Amino acid sequence: MSSDEQKAKGNEAFLAKDYPLAIKHYTSGITVDNKNHVLYSNRAACYISLGKYEDAVNDAKKCIEIQPAFIKGYYRLVAGLIGHKDYTGATQVAKAGLQVDAGNTELSKQLRIIKTKVASIAAKKKAER
Repeated sequence: MSSDEQKAKGNEAFLAKDYPLAIKHYTSGITVDNKNHVLYSNRAACYISLGKYEDAVNDAKKCIEIQPAFIKGYYRLVAGLIGHKDYTGATQVAKAGLQVDAGNTELSKQLRIIKTKVASIAAKKKAER
């Protein structure tokens, strides 16, 4: 099966929320074409949905390495880093993504989410003192 056919099967499974099956198809597609950045991005989305943030981060990094202009790669990397509670890293990646697409509303939204989380953590620490 071609990488595009595997991607289509993975997309069907993803829409059905069968993330393990989607991962299987995306992985098979990567085996056929390991330069297809969309397969890494889509597999990262599955890992995020499953709470497997380290795997998501690795796939999103690979996606961006292959195609630095693919904005979804940045979005998925930020989401994985937020899941890991690496807010500094997530902020840096979101800002890097905004260098690629300055008007990207999703990355701007992620930056606001990060700022809110960091402020909440700081407030809790201050209250504990």
